[in-house]
Amino acid sequence: MHRHDLDIASVFFNSARTVSTFWKEPARPDRQALGAVRFRAAGFTHATENTDTSHFLSVIVAFARSQGRPDSTATGPRGDCSRLGPSTCTEVTTLFCLKDACVHDVTVTPGGVWRATGPVLVVPVTSTVWSTPGSSFDSPELNLPVGTALYEHASGLQWRNHGAIAARLIVFEMRPN
Repeated sequence: MHRHDLDIASVFFNSARTVSTFWKEPARPDRQALGAVRFRAAGFTHATENTDTSHFLSVIVAFARSQGRPDSTATGPRGDCSRLGPSTCTEVTTLFCLKDACVHDVTVTPGGVWRATGPVLVVPVTSTVWSTPGSSFDSPELNLPVGTALYEHASGLQWRNHGAIAARLIVFEMRPN
Protein backbone atom coordinates (compact mmCIF):
# COMPACT_ATOMS: atom_id res chain seq x y z
CA MET A 1 0.00 0.00 0.00
CA HIS A 2 1.12 3.53 -0.69
CA ARG A 3 -0.47 6.99 -0.52
CA HIS A 4 -0.71 9.71 -3.18
CA ASP A 5 -0.67 13.18 -1.62
CA LEU A 6 -0.90 14.95 -5.00
CA ASP A 7 -3.50 14.80 -7.76
CA ILE A 8 -2.33 12.32 -10.41
CA ALA A 9 -3.19 11.15 -13.91
CA SER A 10 -2.09 7.64 -14.91
CA VAL A 11 -1.49 6.59 -18.54
CA PHE A 12 -1.63 2.84 -19.22
CA PHE A 13 0.32 1.09 -21.99
CA ASN A 14 -1.15 -2.39 -22.09
CA SER A 15 -4.17 -4.27 -20.86
CA ALA A 16 -2.43 -6.32 -18.18
CA ARG A 17 -4.69 -7.86 -15.57
CA THR A 18 -4.21 -6.28 -12.15
CA VAL A 19 -5.88 -6.32 -8.77
CA SER A 20 -6.51 -2.93 -7.17
CA THR A 21 -6.97 -2.48 -3.44
CA PHE A 22 -8.00 0.86 -1.98
CA TRP A 23 -7.69 1.58 1.74
CA LYS A 24 -10.45 -0.14 3.73
CA GLU A 25 -12.05 -1.56 0.56
CA PRO A 26 -11.99 -5.10 -0.81
CA ALA A 27 -9.57 -5.95 -3.62
CA ARG A 28 -11.07 -5.90 -7.11
CA PRO A 29 -9.86 -7.01 -10.54
CA ASP A 30 -8.86 -4.15 -12.82
CA ARG A 31 -7.92 -4.19 -16.49
CA GLN A 32 -6.88 -0.96 -18.16
CA ALA A 33 -7.30 -0.42 -21.89
CA LEU A 34 -4.27 0.51 -24.01
CA GLY A 35 -3.86 4.28 -23.79
CA ALA A 36 -6.41 4.72 -21.01
CA VAL A 37 -5.94 7.76 -18.78
CA ARG A 38 -7.30 7.94 -15.25
CA PHE A 39 -7.36 10.99 -12.99
CA ARG A 40 -7.46 10.70 -9.21
CA ALA A 41 -7.57 13.51 -6.66
CA ALA A 42 -4.93 13.65 -3.91
CA GLY A 43 -5.28 11.76 -0.67
CA PHE A 44 -5.87 8.16 -1.58
CA THR A 45 -4.08 5.03 -0.46
CA HIS A 46 -3.96 1.96 -2.66
CA ALA A 47 -2.01 -1.02 -3.95
CA THR A 48 -1.85 -2.47 -7.45
CA GLU A 49 -0.82 -6.08 -8.02
CA ASN A 50 0.06 -7.37 -11.49
CA THR A 51 -1.68 -10.75 -11.82
CA ASP A 52 -0.87 -11.15 -15.52
CA THR A 53 2.03 -12.83 -17.30
CA SER A 54 2.67 -9.62 -19.28
CA HIS A 55 4.60 -6.62 -17.99
CA PHE A 56 2.42 -3.91 -16.38
CA LEU A 57 3.47 -0.38 -17.38
CA SER A 58 2.05 3.05 -16.63
CA VAL A 59 3.29 6.62 -16.43
CA ILE A 60 2.01 8.69 -13.53
CA VAL A 61 1.82 12.46 -13.92
CA ALA A 62 1.68 14.26 -10.56
CA PHE A 63 0.36 17.82 -10.34
CA ALA A 64 1.93 20.38 -8.00
CA ARG A 65 -1.44 21.90 -7.13
CA SER A 66 -5.00 20.66 -6.82
CA GLN A 67 -6.69 20.24 -10.21
CA GLY A 68 -10.30 20.17 -9.07
CA ARG A 69 -12.76 17.90 -10.85
CA PRO A 70 -12.05 16.90 -14.46
CA ASP A 71 -14.15 18.88 -16.94
CA SER A 72 -15.47 16.76 -19.77
CA THR A 73 -17.55 19.50 -21.43
CA ALA A 74 -14.80 20.13 -24.01
CA THR A 75 -14.35 16.46 -24.91
CA GLY A 76 -14.73 14.88 -28.28
CA PRO A 77 -12.87 14.08 -31.48
CA ARG A 78 -11.54 16.43 -34.10
CA GLY A 79 -9.50 15.75 -37.21
CA ASP A 80 -6.91 17.67 -39.16
CA CYS A 81 -6.28 16.45 -42.69
CA SER A 82 -3.81 18.43 -44.74
CA ARG A 83 -4.29 19.29 -48.40
CA LEU A 84 -2.06 16.30 -49.17
CA GLY A 85 -4.93 13.92 -48.45
CA PRO A 86 -6.22 11.55 -45.76
CA SER A 87 -2.91 9.67 -45.51
CA THR A 88 -1.53 12.62 -43.53
CA CYS A 89 -4.46 13.03 -41.14
CA THR A 90 -4.19 13.64 -37.43
CA GLU A 91 -7.00 12.69 -35.07
CA VAL A 92 -7.26 14.39 -31.68
CA THR A 93 -9.78 13.43 -29.00
CA THR A 94 -9.96 15.55 -25.88
CA LEU A 95 -10.42 13.15 -22.96
CA PHE A 96 -10.87 15.75 -20.20
CA CYS A 97 -9.54 19.08 -18.98
CA LEU A 98 -8.12 19.97 -15.57
CA LYS A 99 -7.21 23.32 -14.04
CA ASP A 100 -3.65 23.18 -15.48
CA ALA A 101 -3.94 20.88 -18.52
CA CYS A 102 -6.24 19.33 -21.08
CA VAL A 103 -5.58 15.65 -21.83
CA HIS A 104 -5.76 14.59 -25.49
CA ASP A 105 -5.53 11.23 -27.26
CA VAL A 106 -3.65 11.99 -30.50
CA THR A 107 -3.15 9.65 -33.48
CA VAL A 108 -0.81 10.77 -36.28
CA THR A 109 -0.57 8.79 -39.55
CA PRO A 110 2.87 7.99 -41.04
CA GLY A 111 4.28 11.23 -42.45
CA GLY A 112 1.54 13.20 -40.70
CA VAL A 113 2.12 16.32 -38.64
CA TRP A 114 0.51 17.34 -35.36
CA ARG A 115 0.89 20.87 -34.00
CA ALA A 116 0.90 21.57 -30.27
CA THR A 117 -1.03 24.73 -29.47
CA GLY A 118 0.77 25.25 -26.15
CA PRO A 119 3.43 23.67 -23.93
CA VAL A 120 2.88 19.89 -23.78
CA LEU A 121 3.87 16.74 -21.94
CA VAL A 122 3.89 13.98 -24.58
CA VAL A 123 3.47 10.34 -23.48
CA PRO A 124 3.77 7.90 -26.43
CA VAL A 125 1.38 4.94 -26.40
CA THR A 126 3.12 3.51 -29.47
CA SER A 127 6.82 3.83 -30.19
CA THR A 128 7.78 5.91 -33.20
CA VAL A 129 10.37 8.32 -34.59
CA TRP A 130 9.53 12.04 -34.49
CA SER A 131 11.02 15.32 -35.62
CA THR A 132 9.91 18.88 -35.00
CA PRO A 133 10.04 20.60 -38.44
CA GLY A 134 9.81 24.36 -38.53
CA SER A 135 10.94 24.79 -34.95
CA SER A 136 13.39 27.46 -33.85
CA PHE A 137 16.08 24.86 -33.23
CA ASP A 138 17.63 22.15 -35.41
CA SER A 139 15.57 19.05 -34.67
CA PRO A 140 17.07 15.65 -35.39
CA GLU A 141 14.76 12.67 -35.53
CA LEU A 142 13.98 11.44 -32.03
CA ASN A 143 12.79 7.98 -31.01
CA LEU A 144 10.12 8.20 -28.33
CA PRO A 145 9.62 4.70 -26.93
CA VAL A 146 6.49 3.55 -25.11
CA GLY A 147 6.60 4.44 -21.43
CA THR A 148 8.58 7.65 -21.79
CA ALA A 149 7.42 11.22 -21.29
CA LEU A 150 8.79 14.34 -22.94
CA TYR A 151 7.98 17.91 -21.88
CA GLU A 152 8.18 20.57 -24.57
CA HIS A 153 7.73 24.16 -23.44
CA ALA A 154 7.55 25.73 -26.92
CA SER A 155 4.06 26.68 -28.02
CA GLY A 156 3.05 25.87 -31.61
CA LEU A 157 5.68 23.17 -32.09
CA GLN A 158 5.01 20.73 -34.93
CA TRP A 159 5.60 16.99 -34.55
CA ARG A 160 6.10 14.81 -37.66
CA ASN A 161 5.65 11.03 -37.48
CA HIS A 162 8.55 9.39 -39.35
CA GLY A 163 7.39 5.89 -38.38
CA ALA A 164 5.88 3.33 -40.75
CA ILE A 165 2.66 3.00 -38.72
CA ALA A 166 0.23 5.43 -37.10
CA ALA A 167 1.57 6.84 -33.85
CA ARG A 168 -0.59 7.30 -30.78
CA LEU A 169 0.21 9.80 -28.02
CA ILE A 170 -1.43 10.93 -24.83
CA VAL A 171 -0.79 14.67 -24.63
CA PHE A 172 -1.10 16.87 -21.57
CA GLU A 173 -1.51 20.34 -23.07
CA MET A 174 -0.77 23.02 -20.50
CA ARG A 175 -3.49 25.63 -20.04
CA PRO A 176 -2.64 29.30 -19.59
CA ASN A 177 -3.00 30.48 -15.99
